[in-house]
Amino acid sequence: MKTQPNENSMDDLLFTRGQFTPATYDAEERTVELIWSTGAPVQRRGLSGPFIEELDMSPSSIRMDRLNSGAPLLNSHRSGDLSDVLGVVTRAWIDEEKNEGRALVQFSARDEVSSIIEDVQTGVLRNISVGYATHSVEKRSNEDTEIPILRATDWEPMEISLVPVGADPASQIRAEEALSKNLIDLNNQEANMEQTKRTEEEATVETPVVESSRISAEDVQAAVAAERTRSNKIRSSVRAAGLPDKLADELAESGVDFSTASERIFDALRQKEEKAPTTQHVEVTTGHTEKRYECMGAALEARTGAGEWTDAAKEYRGSSLLDLAKEALILKGESVRGMDGMEVSQRALHSTSDFPILLSNTANKSLVAAYNAAPQTFRPLVRTVSVPDFKTVSRVSLAGKPNLEVVNEGGEFKRGSLDEAQETYSIKTYGKVLAVTRQTIVNDDLDGLGRIPSLFGRAAADLESDLVWGLITANGTMGDGRALFQAANHANLASSGGALSIATVGAARKSIRLQKDLSGNRINIQPESLIVPAALEVTAQQFLAPGNQYQANAVSGATGPNIFGGAFNLIVEPRLDDNSATAWYMASSPSQLDMIELAYLQGRSGPFTEQRVGFDVDGLELKVRLDVGAAVLDYRGLYKNAGA
Repeated sequence: MKTQPNENSMDDLLFTRGQFTPATYDAEERTVELIWSTGAPVQRRGLSGPFIEELDMSPSSIRMDRLNSGAPLLNSHRSGDLSDVLGVVTRAWIDEEKNEGRALVQFSARDEVSSIIEDVQTGVLRNISVGYATHSVEKRSNEDTEIPILRATDWEPMEISLVPVGADPASQIRAEEALSKNLIDLNNQEANMEQTKRTEEEATVETPVVESSRISAEDVQAAVAAERTRSNKIRSSVRAAGLPDKLADELAESGVDFSTASERIFDALRQKEEKAPTTQHVEVTTGHTEKRYECMGAALEARTGAGEWTDAAKEYRGSSLLDLAKEALILKGESVRGMDGMEVSQRALHSTSDFPILLSNTANKSLVAAYNAAPQTFRPLVRTVSVPDFKTVSRVSLAGKPNLEVVNEGGEFKRGSLDEAQETYSIKTYGKVLAVTRQTIVNDDLDGLGRIPSLFGRAAADLESDLVWGLITANGTMGDGRALFQAANHANLASSGGALSIATVGAARKSIRLQKDLSGNRINIQPESLIVPAALEVTAQQFLAPGNQYQANAVSGATGPNIFGGAFNLIVEPRLDDNSATAWYMASSPSQLDMIELAYLQGRSGPFTEQRVGFDVDGLELKVRLDVGAAVLDYRGLYKNAGA
């Protein structure tokens, strides 16, 4: 790769295209953010023929002093009059992560600029163009075509313009108007060539034959100037379009006006492009509107505590709910000029904008985050399943194993049978409706969007805990007609209450280990959890603490080997205190035995939300629903001691 001077002089001003970001418009400051370059390759024509120019977007390659010193915001690169200045660049920078040149521009407060500002704010005018000069380039060959690539490694943005049509072929629909505009833009690339050619032509233009008695000297000079202008415009347009000089000579000598010449130039350019091979590149990207909604959603989640302040969220860090409602309307092409807060919120909630979905998603994430964060101590004891409907669910427990009997030589295998027990339950629907009103949006009340849904999420988690622990404390009737905890038939209740000790805990473990299945077979269940109310938390921690000896003042009341140090998982549940502050429990794992089952409606584990624009409530209604049920399936893995 070889570094060499640019084929255009430093005075040759080139152009590249970018876009405004209408959603960043600040009405009070009259500022808006824009992308003025992405460094995309552009085919150009120099003195030695066509070339592809690339812009190095690294900060070390771009001279930013002129932009950051108050460079002008112009109307279509025009600078012949003060009225051509629409505003000023207040700050420019390079976004290295996205490889983009960005700037914040401020519009003039002049009355004639107000209509342009409105079109920018509503997204009607989006395209911008930056004029720049290249100081140094690297030339390299192009493997795809014979056209060389010149990469600008030292270049300087000079000014930024608001333009009606962008030049990026990947984002524009090809049309005759667009091709004509390209002819005009390309004129700027040949500025020096035109100046040189003009000097030569001025010496050769013939003065029209006129009658001196009727035409004044001033008329003669005007006619000569008009002819010179016509010829120069034709030749400049032909060169800018990359067409042969022969066509320029023919049109100039034919005497046709510039309008007719432009039509012929356009026809020639179209024929040339139709003959040229074309390639297509299809790239699926996130649209502007979808990207804006992603950023707004991230900002709302961060403000309500359901998310982090990511780069996307920071784009709307200072935006209130009302600001986001305005943005949603603007993204749908609706004007918010003259609307007060109530009108904006009303339109945003009832129009075709996605603002209600944005609010619903944020509220739902706050609800789910709170639901997942809520402590649920019952999880190590239950098996979670899905059921297809609200009908009664029957769960059949089979004997652990049928006894195998000796088969003598030539004897028959005896047929066995499986004993079974059945438990039934059904799921129920629990729910509530909450509202995000217009007042919530206008007042920027994040409680209505974040904290209140979080409370509902916590409520859903607590409801599940209430269901499961309620089964244990209620000591309800099982399918065999007996209470869950019973000493005589279920052998899972201590005959007399006792505090935590080696003797009482040993007896509980023994009872679970000695349980038999329906056929009377030993199944050797191994208890894994010791469950206590909050009143016994410290006592249980002391009892299970690893160590060599129990102290005399410890739970056991005597010294001896600490055989239960670290032997069980400790579960502390405050709901047990409401029933008894002394009773404690022991349980096995659901991987050994299906003790308790927690069921959700199929496909909807945990709370589920739906939203609609309210009729009874003037705002957005969010329905929170939880379809859940629970039941004890087998008593054998559970044990209770009433304590002392």
